[in-house]
Amino acid sequence: MPETSGMPEPPNQAPLQVPRWLDSVQLKGLWVGAVVAVGSYLAGFLVAMAMVMISVIGASTSNGGHLVPTGTPGFSGVETGNVWSVLGQLTAQLLAMAHLGKLSTLLEGAVPFLGTIQGGASVYAVPLGLLAISSLSVYTGSRVAEHRVPSGSRAQLVAQSLVTGAVYSAAVNVVAAAAAISFPASNGFSTSPVTAAGFWPTVFSMLLGFAVSAAARSRTAAAEVPPVVPAPLSRALNLPLIAASSHLLLFTCIAAPVVWVFAGVSNGWAGLLTVPLWIGNATGLLFVMAHLGGLRVLADASYIGGAASGNTDRIFYGFDGGVGGGADLALTLGAFLLALICTLLTGLLVLLRRGYADSAKIGTWVPVPAAYLTLGLVLLPLLNLSATFKLGTLVRADYGLGLVWWAPVVFLLWGFLVEATARYLAPYLLPFVPVRLQNLVRTGVPPIPASVVADSLERQPTADQQTTDLPVGDVSPANAARGSAYNGPPLAKRLSPAGRRKALLIAVSSGVVAVLAIGSLGAVTVIKAGNGPDKVVRDYIQALVDGDAERAVRISDPGVPNEQRVLLSNTVYGAATKRIDGYAILSSQVTGKQATVWVEVRQDGRRSEIPFVLDMEHPDILDDHWKLQSRGFNTVRLSADAAVSAFSVNGVGTVAAPRGGYGSAIELPAFPGEYTIGLPAKEKYLAAKEKRILVGMVTSVRTTEDTSLEVTGSNELAAEVDRQVGAALSKCAASKELSPEGCPFYTFGFGETRNVKWAVPVSPKISVRPSYNGTWRISTATAGTAEVSYERNTSFNPSTPDWKQENDSVAVRVYGTATVNSDSVSVELSKY
Repeated sequence: MPETSGMPEPPNQAPLQVPRWLDSVQLKGLWVGAVVAVGSYLAGFLVAMAMVMISVIGASTSNGGHLVPTGTPGFSGVETGNVWSVLGQLTAQLLAMAHLGKLSTLLEGAVPFLGTIQGGASVYAVPLGLLAISSLSVYTGSRVAEHRVPSGSRAQLVAQSLVTGAVYSAAVNVVAAAAAISFPASNGFSTSPVTAAGFWPTVFSMLLGFAVSAAARSRTAAAEVPPVVPAPLSRALNLPLIAASSHLLLFTCIAAPVVWVFAGVSNGWAGLLTVPLWIGNATGLLFVMAHLGGLRVLADASYIGGAASGNTDRIFYGFDGGVGGGADLALTLGAFLLALICTLLTGLLVLLRRGYADSAKIGTWVPVPAAYLTLGLVLLPLLNLSATFKLGTLVRADYGLGLVWWAPVVFLLWGFLVEATARYLAPYLLPFVPVRLQNLVRTGVPPIPASVVADSLERQPTADQQTTDLPVGDVSPANAARGSAYNGPPLAKRLSPAGRRKALLIAVSSGVVAVLAIGSLGAVTVIKAGNGPDKVVRDYIQALVDGDAERAVRISDPGVPNEQRVLLSNTVYGAATKRIDGYAILSSQVTGKQATVWVEVRQDGRRSEIPFVLDMEHPDILDDHWKLQSRGFNTVRLSADAAVSAFSVNGVGTVAAPRGGYGSAIELPAFPGEYTIGLPAKEKYLAAKEKRILVGMVTSVRTTEDTSLEVTGSNELAAEVDRQVGAALSKCAASKELSPEGCPFYTFGFGETRNVKWAVPVSPKISVRPSYNGTWRISTATAGTAEVSYERNTSFNPSTPDWKQENDSVAVRVYGTATVNSDSVSVELSKY
């Protein structure tokens, strides 16, 4: 007997089993999925680079070789050549942004007295055109690969798709990270490399690559290879996804060319050539607005001193006053009408591909609206545009444009509208749809079972109420009983003569009501748009262009007393030069009862963008009565270094000037233009060289120029002062005193004197200059000579006088002040 150890033998253990589905995965063949990913990325990269090149050419063409206008604040004419040097890097970042990447950077620098400051900037936008090109590249590459190198099994197909997704995600993010754009340090601040690579683009591009590749391979794979998505689930999802995507595609195919035309008309070559980069986003936002989904506009900026002007946070739906008149209103109304047409066509599509549904079963109402809800959820991140900037506590700015959070619910309601159209309206429209088109729409739809056709026939109304038109094939109950299948479109419904009359009456009545309602709404909208805030601003600026200051004042009153409105008269402003010579309304935004209109104003070869704020006052059904706030005035300071009675403006206006201790000055509101400032022509005794001042179109900002006139005395002033000084000297010379009171000359005689006679043979030469107290200071440039003769009692005894003749000569120096009035001069002499 064989020896035993006495220990029980261990049971037989089955070898380690590899999962069965891995048996059909050929690891050596997975390189095909990697090649597809790399090739798809390269193809998308080349197309994206071409789009960026065309956009750069278009943007620079309209700005004289610059990407932005040379007058734009913060940009000293960004040269096109700077962009060509980073064209590949920019394309890589845009592709990453197309996969939900956020372009971001960090900033750090030192600020005097504040130390080191850190901050950051980011931009989020999904170029839908590049996303579509990338998806198409992956789809096409996967189909070609599956055709050339078949997977042969579901597991291999899934593995190939997973490899495509992983490698495609690595290509998108690795290239974006390696091609990060670096900027040199400037003004003490440095920035980290700018890139859009990150977590979300990694995840999204991987899922996108896998899903698109799996879908493409499933459609191309051999019949014996099971699809990735189980057949029951695929059939359940087929119709809802086709309905929602067809609705979006129909709208896009019609709206996108219109948007392109609008861009070309509005912006010329820049609009035509840059459209490929942003037309997907613009059409998507228009799609949301046309379906009343609601868009939110955010502009929130603040700095260390307070909030910036122009901040807004508002929601608009396209018909709430946020859209101006003219082309914008036509585009909005047209988009809404297109949304209704697409809803009707999608309802027909649902009916043709599904057939009639039992309205009593609630479950049949769910799939299509659920697909529209999903569409809204997908559009939330794809159509969101945002930009942020933060620099410590100094500056913070947030800007955004995107869907409101409840927009998916609105699309859910549109899904119910499509479902209702397919059930209650589309059947009566089928007779008007060509049979070939019906059959084309039903391509790929399996035959309707004969039992369903028979049941549909049994539930048709009687002949006196309604008849049934069978456009394709013989679907009589006899054929249904024999088990034949109907592969044509759903049965079209036609009304009986009585039903047609009733339907026609209802249709005509409804049409009249609809036309009246739409016409009234359109008329009210057009009239209100014609009286919108942009019209008020346009009238105001046109008045300035025409030199009609009084009309401009009626539109926007400055709120100052009449004596301060001298520069706001037609006489003065009409004589001004370099007034506004052109303008363009850029945008009009209404928030509640306040509106902001941005205008590009052209003056003397310069351009500036200016916001005008208006308030709604006593609105009614046809006119909101917008009132422009009094912020369109510059404050001009007229001054002189000497006291003057008035200023002359443009040679036609006279401004009274208050006198001050150090000259004259006055501040007045003024419209844009160049003014000539001087002294009035009737001013006799003062003179000043004229000066010109250019007032720009900048609201609520005092002009930086100063019309300080350098005033001098005229020849008339010197002659008048000489005359009055000479008269004073003559009066002094007539004095019989050796020391005449208030006179600029005197002498001293010892003892008793008599027979005093003064004479001024040589008059002094005087000078006149402005004094600090508003008068004119009189001083002696060259002394004159005064001679005196008199008799003096040399005995010093009145009883026995001894009179002797004496003569003397003294220098004459004149001091005093001259006060100049509008038509007179008064001179007062002093000893010093």
